[in-house]
Amino acid sequence: VHAFGIDADAMRRQCAEARARPQHNATSYDWLFVGAFADHAGFKRPERLALRSGRRLAVGKLRDNAEQGDVVAPAAQPVVDALRRAGVEVRPPVPWDRLGEVLTATEAVLVPDDWRGGGERLVLEARACGGLDVAVERDNPKLRDLRDTAPLYTPLYYAGQLEAGLLGLEHDLRVATSVSPASVPDVRDEEETCGVLGVLGELLFSDVTGAPLCRKSDAFLAGVDLNVLVDILETTQV
Repeated sequence: VHAFGIDADAMRRQCAEARARPQHNATSYDWLFVGAFADHAGFKRPERLALRSGRRLAVGKLRDNAEQGDVVAPAAQPVVDALRRAGVEVRPPVPWDRLGEVLTATEAVLVPDDWRGGGERLVLEARACGGLDVAVERDNPKLRDLRDTAPLYTPLYYAGQLEAGLLGLEHDLRVATSVSPASVPDVRDEEETCGVLGVLGELLFSDVTGAPLCRKSDAFLAGVDLNVLVDILETTQV
């Protein structure tokens, strides 16, 4: 299961648009950290940016809520202080649709999280942006795999996987309950585009692809034995 998804197409567009702006300066920073400064569990490790040399920027959550104004949250204050003492520029978070501007202003991205979690999407977003070095720590093989070998999936891929998986489950339910395609009303009309794309045809079961692909689930599931459904869900890989 590919659990850490991003919109790779959107990030590529963001970064391309940012680099095309006349005021763009790709060498503003040598290192960038994006994430939480309040490291409650000790696995985010944003303070490791201070160990890197050159011009460094840290962007992340500084306060717990808007009512705090410019006051840094107590849990984040020690890390923010340590970074600033080391000469790191610290900024509040930016909206996701401006992340490309931040990524394209640096040479390298540091993702210092340990094996317990975090940093997955930033690794993938930095890769999708392109032209960046992505540094991860030696004790996090998961991030190394995401950096070095993981595919950069798009929303079309995820949608196709979901549809293929649901069609596979539908196929197994039909076999288990002896419900024929003709007994399920087709609810598709001319304006809906709920059919499977041709490029996904090879992923689908041949006896399903010829049938209507948009259905009333309540009409299909009526009368299905829940024990049969549970058994199928436990044995079907989606």
